[in-house]
Amino acid sequence: MDLKLDNLLLGEDFMLKISDFDHAVYTSALDEKSLGEGVSGFRAPETASPIKKFRNPKAIDIYALGIILFAFKFGFMPYSEEKSHS
Repeated sequence: MDLKLDNLLLGEDFMLKISDFDHAVYTSALDEKSLGEGVSGFRAPETASPIKKFRNPKAIDIYALGIILFAFKFGFMPYSEEKSHS
């Protein structure tokens, strides 16, 4: 799934809705072809591994959900992807 703040909508009934499923794939098993890397800022650390067996699609979505909940609670992202140049 492509979980990120831009893909969350709040309905008139205050129910949270997930939109933009262009990268979403239903999978019942670990399938290398279905494992996306996510969106910058919401990408799980294990997606950086070249070993695809570490890429669990449910875990990747849970990580993105954690980033979303952090941003909802505190009003900013938990980390910045900007590189500091020393």
